Amino acid sequence: MPVRFDRTINHDVFRDADQAARARGSATLEAEHLLLALSGGRDETAALLAEHGLTAGGIDAALAAEFERSLGVAGVRLADYPLPAAPRRLRRGPRVAASVSKALERAFVYAKARRIRRVTAPALLIGILEAEVGTVPRALETAGVERAALRSRAEELLLA
Repeated sequence: MPVRFDRTINHDVFRDADQAARARGSATLEAEHLLLALSGGRDETAALLAEHGLTAGGIDAALAAEFERSLGVAGVRLADYPLPAAPRRLRRGPRVAASVSKALERAFVYAKARRIRRVTAPALLIGILEAEVGTVPRALETAGVERAALRSRAEELLLA
């Protein structure tokens, strides 16, 4: 049984993730940009993320706190070294990073194992949440988000 992207993932989520990456001056499209795109939707996945404080502002705050914490581990204080402003426009669109490829792979594996034909927003969220390492898991931990509970609720949405 072939598994495919749901049309909203193919169009809206990737478009919004690309815009999030560009707005933040990122040369790569990362899992965090997919999470930001999912949080900006008008569906139950966005509502679920909002229940856990993961609106666009909440995600940005979690990412900023994780970045500052990571620098602190290296002995660098962000206040001592202000970052330059993000570039206004990238010459090319962001490249797809490994974190996105892996999240998509995990979403497809999850869907196939449960005999789900389309990867929808909840399945993509599960693919993002299953990452054990990386920026998103560290940011969610820093923000105090219980990933297992969020994943469980995403599964409920997907299987409902």
